[in-house]
Amino acid sequence: MKNENVADVPRVLIVDDEIEIGILLKRALRKRFSVIEHALSIEEGLSLASALKPNIILLDNNLPDGSGIERLGDFINVFPLSNIIVVSAMTHLGKLALEKGAFAFIEKPLSVQAILQKIDEACGA
Repeated sequence: MKNENVADVPRVLIVDDEIEIGILLKRALRKRFSVIEHALSIEEGLSLASALKPNIILLDNNLPDGSGIERLGDFINVFPLSNIIVVSAMTHLGKLALEKGAFAFIEKPLSVQAILQKIDEACGA
């Protein structure tokens, strides 16, 4: 695990261009994280990651300004202690996401339970 102290300062960044997914995830995560931010693009996500220094990044793959998996390295460079969970309907990308440094890969359609499970794993729970 990259970040041994995830529970010490609970911050999460959601990078997904679907506003409804951001709302759903914020509701599901608000009991576990004191700070939750939602970016609608890769560039906005990188900017927020730099300022927020999130413990967890939920990164969609298909974004208006590029592929989350292709830009995964940029997120790792901005804040290498983040555990990044890539989310995509393209299940064949799971192995690639892990090879490029993602902590986990979750398939869409989203399962809140699957996300909470991966976050618990990332937090060492």
